Amino acid sequence: MKNWLKIALVMFCILMMVSSASALSVRILKTDPVPAESGKYLTVWLKVDNTGGDTAKDVKVKIVPEYPFSVESGWKTWDDIGHIPANDIAIVDFKLKVDENALEGTNTLKVEYKEAIDADWSERDLNIEVESKRVDFEIANIDSIPKRLISDSDDAQLTVDIQNIGEGKAEAVKSKLILPDGFEPSESYSDTSNIGTIESLGSGTATFYIDIDEYTLPGEHLAKLELSYLQEEDQKNVYRNDTLNLLIPVKSTPLFDVVSSETTPSELSTGSANVELKMKVKNIGSKKGESVRVKVKEKTEQPFSFEDGASYDYIGDLDAGDIGEAVLRFDIDEKDAVVKTYILDIEIRCVENENVRLFEESVPVMISIKKESTPMPILYVGIVVVALFVLVVYVVLPRIRKRKEKTVKPREAPKRSDEDDGGDYLESLKKKKEI
Repeated sequence: MKNWLKIALVMFCILMMVSSASALSVRILKTDPVPAESGKYLTVWLKVDNTGGDTAKDVKVKIVPEYPFSVESGWKTWDDIGHIPANDIAIVDFKLKVDENALEGTNTLKVEYKEAIDADWSERDLNIEVESKRVDFEIANIDSIPKRLISDSDDAQLTVDIQNIGEGKAEAVKSKLILPDGFEPSESYSDTSNIGTIESLGSGTATFYIDIDEYTLPGEHLAKLELSYLQEEDQKNVYRNDTLNLLIPVKSTPLFDVVSSETTPSELSTGSANVELKMKVKNIGSKKGESVRVKVKEKTEQPFSFEDGASYDYIGDLDAGDIGEAVLRFDIDEKDAVVKTYILDIEIRCVENENVRLFEESVPVMISIKKESTPMPILYVGIVVVALFVLVVYVVLPRIRKRKEKTVKPREAPKRSDEDDGGDYLESLKKKKEI
C-alpha cells in the first residue's frame, strides 16, 4: 500500500512539472496578399504561442526558404523573440519572394523554432496557398498552306496558334522559329512573327514562311519556337522568355530531277536542224509518280524551234528511285543563235493521288560552233554585178553593134567634070545669074 502511494505521489509531481513548463507552437497568422501570387512578393506573419505554464526563454524562430519561396539579399530569415510568458503569444513577420513558376495551390514553408540556447530546433511545415499569375504557353494548333508540306517546297506558310493557359497576361509577345536541318526561312525575318498581347486563357497566332529542301525526308521534324514577352511582376513589367517544341510534318511525295542530258549531234552550231535532246529523269522522292510527262517551256528569246508534238514526251509511271528517258527535238535558228550555253526550262508533270503535280527543272544546251555564211548585202551586190556584166556583154553590146551596121553606108566615088551631065551644068549657071 505504501508503494502505491509513493508511485502516485511521483506521478503527481511529474504532471505538475510538465504543466508548469513552457510549450511552444507556431502557425501562420496571416499573409499579404491572400492568396500569394506567383512571381510577386509575400509577407507572412507567424504567431508563436506559449501554451505552457512557465515562461519560454530565449525563443528563436527562423524560416528555411525552399522552392517556390526565396529571400533576397538583406532580408531577415530569423527572429530572436526572447521571453514569452505562459499563455502568451509573440508575432513575427518575414518577407518572401514567390517564384514565377510556382504551382498553383498549396505550397509549403518550412519553419524552425526553439527555446533556450542549448535546445534543439523544432521543425514545422506551414501551408501557404499560391495563386499562379504566371504565363504558361502551349501550342494549340499548327496549320500550313499548302495543307501537305512536302520536300522541295518554297514559300510554304506555317501558322501556329499559341495558347496562354496560365493566369498571367503576356504583353508584346514576339516569336522566332528555330528551324531544323533541311528547312530555311523563305526571306529575311520570315522566321519571326509579332503576336502582341495574349490574355490569360487567350491565344495568339504566329505566321512564318519557310522553304523545304528537296532532300528533306518525310516525317515529323523538330523545330523550336522561342517566345519573348512582358509580364507584370511587383507592379513593374519584366521581360521573360519561353521555348516550345514544334513538330513540322513533311509528307511523302514523288520528286523529280534531270540527272543527265545529251544532244545529237553532240556539237551544235547555229542553224543546226533536227537536234535531239535526250534527258534522264529520276524520281528522287519517296512516293510513286504516275503518268510522268516532260515538256519544254518555249521562249521567244531563245533560238529554238519545236514543231508540234516535239516539245514534250511521255515517260509513264516512275516508282521512287526509278529513272525514265524523255526525248525532245528542235531546230536552231541560224540568224538569232549565238555561241553560248542556253538554259532550257523543263516542266515535269505527274499524277499523285488523282492530283496533278508540277516540277520545274533546267537543262543546259551549248551552241559551240558559228556557221560560216556570206553576208547577205555583199551577196546581193555580187549577184547584181554579175547580172549587169552578163546583160552588157550578151545583150547591150550586140544590139549596139547591129545599130551601127544599119546606119553606116558605103561612100560613092566622085564623078569627073567631063563626065558631068551637061544639063546639070547649065542649070547651075542659071542659078548664078538669078543671084
